[in-house]
Amino acid sequence: MKIIFCILFITELIFSQTSSDENSNHRKGLEFLKTGDTINAVLYLGKSIESSNYADSYLELAKIKIKKNTPNSRNEALDILKKASLIYGNNITVCLDYARLLEDFAPGSADSYYLDLLELEPRNAHIYYRLGVLKTNEFKDYFKSRQKTSAKNISSNTDSSNTESSFSRFETESLDLFYDEFADEDFKIAEEHLQMSIEIDPDFKEAYLQLFYLYEYAGKYDESLELLLPKKKLFENISSYHLYIGLLYYKTGKFENSYQNFRTALKLMDFNKKMEFEYHSVKKLLASIVEKDIEEYSYDQILDMIDYYWRLKEPLHLTDFNERVLEHYSRLAVADLHFRSKNSNESGWKTDQGEIILRYGEPKERIRYRPWIDDDVVASKTDVWIYDYMTLGFSDQYWSGDFKYSAPYANDGSQFRGNTHDVVNDIFKTANEVYIPEFEGPTLDLVSQIAVFRGLEDTRKTDLYINYLLPCKDTMWIEGTRFLTGIHQFDDEYNKVSGIVDSVNLKGISRGTIDTTEYYFVSSHSEFEKAKGNFAFEILRQSDKGAVSNRFKIEDYYSKSVMISDPLLCFNISEDNEELFTIDRNGVYLFPNPLNLFTRKDNIYLYFEIYNLAKQESGLTDYNLNTTITAVEEGKIVKTLDAILDIVGINSEGEKISLSSSMKAMNNTEQVYYQIDLSKVAVGKYKLNIEIEDKVSDKIVSKNIEFSLIN
Repeated sequence: MKIIFCILFITELIFSQTSSDENSNHRKGLEFLKTGDTINAVLYLGKSIESSNYADSYLELAKIKIKKNTPNSRNEALDILKKASLIYGNNITVCLDYARLLEDFAPGSADSYYLDLLELEPRNAHIYYRLGVLKTNEFKDYFKSRQKTSAKNISSNTDSSNTESSFSRFETESLDLFYDEFADEDFKIAEEHLQMSIEIDPDFKEAYLQLFYLYEYAGKYDESLELLLPKKKLFENISSYHLYIGLLYYKTGKFENSYQNFRTALKLMDFNKKMEFEYHSVKKLLASIVEKDIEEYSYDQILDMIDYYWRLKEPLHLTDFNERVLEHYSRLAVADLHFRSKNSNESGWKTDQGEIILRYGEPKERIRYRPWIDDDVVASKTDVWIYDYMTLGFSDQYWSGDFKYSAPYANDGSQFRGNTHDVVNDIFKTANEVYIPEFEGPTLDLVSQIAVFRGLEDTRKTDLYINYLLPCKDTMWIEGTRFLTGIHQFDDEYNKVSGIVDSVNLKGISRGTIDTTEYYFVSSHSEFEKAKGNFAFEILRQSDKGAVSNRFKIEDYYSKSVMISDPLLCFNISEDNEELFTIDRNGVYLFPNPLNLFTRKDNIYLYFEIYNLAKQESGLTDYNLNTTITAVEEGKIVKTLDAILDIVGINSEGEKISLSSSMKAMNNTEQVYYQIDLSKVAVGKYKLNIEIEDKVSDKIVSKNIEFSLIN
């Protein structure tokens, strides 16, 4: 029968030791350690070892050396632990304490040591748990990693560009070595160890959370939920459990469940942790965009800024939660899970990699370059993160597990060509964060046309028309699919002033085809009291939470100066009340085209209104109306059409108007519409500009709208 002793070397050395109650030097060392006085702590722990060879003093001294984290201190810690191991004999509890310390700087030895301990206690859940932790760390280290096989040279004048084609500043003579098989094997072993730990002890919380950590890093979110959800009662009052469940629900697109769990996690957090989530981390984002040093603002002022920031960023008001805040909590959870400093125990979002997660979310792709040494070249472990708009590098310069922004000029051994340190300093100023709105369901494809008019009969009212096309593919081909729509009004601080929520049933809604795509055509009319400022139009598909949001501003139509309403391009305009027409402007019926896309065979109609025309003493208005159409290419005007063929229309006085007309009328509010024939104009994109010159008040105003012609 094999006997395993908790020692590194077989010896018959016998050490005497006293109990902790009798060892005053050890107690004094611990007291100094609590106050942060490591100098006196080391002094008294050393005295304890000299006077009584007290084993616990060896362990505490080793912890101090490990925390110092220099090559010399790690070697000293290893030597101390070897001596301590001779004292402990085969006491499984102290053996586990010793092995746990060994993990920090000799994980390979710790792994072998734990396997030996299993022969002493083959049903010890904690040993399997620690083996699972070690293999999880190895999996994480090798996951999506590669290694250069050799180095040709290192450029002394490193390129500071930040392109995706320049990952490495080391020229290589051969292909990279990939480690996918190693990572897969480590994952399998880690999973087996942790599952065995749970099998032995079904209430072992740490083992469940470690297995979650393994699954989450590997992108196995559904497996994580299947693991943790049945254990809700076990973790009922543990904030981290609800935080991780919230993260998993968020990553699997279940936002309502995510919101509820994040809320529970925040309630269970201690004050300091909650402040990190709701205050300090947001303050970090704000520091890059406020006018002065963030520290010059009071606590209450920063709270007000945080509230405004989240209101401004909220992408969808038809839900009971702010999707941007959910993303923020998710980023903090990921940063804390995977990027917490190994040495300082600093919160994950405060580290270099964690701050990038906080600001820009997780990268589209990440690659780890393994360290190597070749002749006089030392290449440190390097992470490369690839986003759609930037590529960043992080190097483990001191081989300690703490990755910093790559700065090749600092000789950090980075295998990344770009100077990430300088890049982030610049990008923090221009883009303090990036967030592309995500909804619980897919983002719907919406084409909308927003037209705002002042009330014709009640001039205190604002008429808001939203005409939109829903592609039939977005209805999932189910006629009668229900949608919620919301029109929300906000003040200058984005506080919600009012809102109109309605339900749309597509059954009976007209359908048509434009440029080979089938659409449902929907029109909405809302009235507001002298509306102006910030608005949002939103649609939420009830079946799968697919959504879209469109923000816009309404100008103040209630000044006394001459103004033009939003111009509206239509398929047809008539004075007859036909069912096809969707907008009624005081007896003028409009059938708008939300796409602003026409064929050259189509009749194109333009409608707009003029307000606040000044009157002469005779009681008549006097103004010039000028219309110009220009061809546009890639956002630039390239030419002005010499003529607009066949422009005819009727104003409120029954008079015909032309391309450039001088008008007189009785009313200071005019309804104007043209029919435009562009059948002989080339296909392309155009801008139509309307200019009103009020000859009585000498005021000139203009509005424009873009449209496209196709065959």
